[in-house]
Amino acid sequence: MAVARLDLTATAVSARLAPTGAALAVVGYGGSWLAIHLVPGAYAAIGASTWGGDPGDLWWSDTGGYPWGSAHALLVASPHSETTLSIVANTGVAIAVVAGCLSAMDAFPRLGRLGM
Repeated sequence: MAVARLDLTATAVSARLAPTGAALAVVGYGGSWLAIHLVPGAYAAIGASTWGGDPGDLWWSDTGGYPWGSAHALLVASPHSETTLSIVANTGVAIAVVAGCLSAMDAFPRLGRLGM
């Protein structure tokens, strides 16, 4: 909702969106990776509360399942985990996609006519 209130036609705003989105994605996913691997006991606790797969992959993927019932589950940023790190990372990716779309529209103005 904060992005919708910005003046997206301003070049300065669209130029700041891409690095902001990238930074949020790195903080979310990178923070999850660091937390899973560096918090004592987190790797083992997350591995014990999932249904298989490598708990080290849960910083970006849900292939190992969802670690429910453990306080260490809050360190995971896997899709649909609804943790703080997941929300930060997904918001960053969404902002970066918006910035990419704005850049594409600036570079190729005829793209706007395809939707009409």
